[in-house]
Amino acid sequence: MPYLTAAVIVLGVLCGLNLMLTLAVIRRLKEHTRKLAELSGGGGGRLPAVGSAVGHFDALTVDGEAVSRHALEPGTVVGFFSPGCEPCRKSLPEFTEYARALPGGRNRVLAVVTGTDDSGDMTGALARVARVVAEGHGGPVTTAFGVGAFPTFCLLDDGHTVAAAGFELSALPDPIVA
Repeated sequence: MPYLTAAVIVLGVLCGLNLMLTLAVIRRLKEHTRKLAELSGGGGGRLPAVGSAVGHFDALTVDGEAVSRHALEPGTVVGFFSPGCEPCRKSLPEFTEYARALPGGRNRVLAVVTGTDDSGDMTGALARVARVVAEGHGGPVTTAFGVGAFPTFCLLDDGHTVAAAGFELSALPDPIVA
């Protein structure tokens, strides 16, 4: 009988310990779920707010042309890409087609390629239809627009403010062919 009592006590202690560990794992999973939700929706996936003013920036295009906030014409479309981003690669043909249809040509399109890993193909494709700025993570143009996810597309109005923005090109109005 004492062996049976000892076995029940040991089994009870093990069940209690198992319950405590399970509750700790559940609490930890809730924290991770909350953090992932912040990254995908709010904190990490920042989108420039419609109506927000673009911050000041000075940058050079891959062609050596100086670009700043004040040099952007009203109606300029700005696309932000990252070479390691699969959605960026998938949206690249759609963006180049959209840019070709815009009146004003390359002067009304700015493409920002963020990151250094294998950006040659992406930069080359964009350079045919847009002025391209290649910058590191957290570069001046990306910071001025407040971009936190890729790809991001913006349309500027005449006051250097964001008229439309989205993670997909469909968030921008269709180009008006002149």
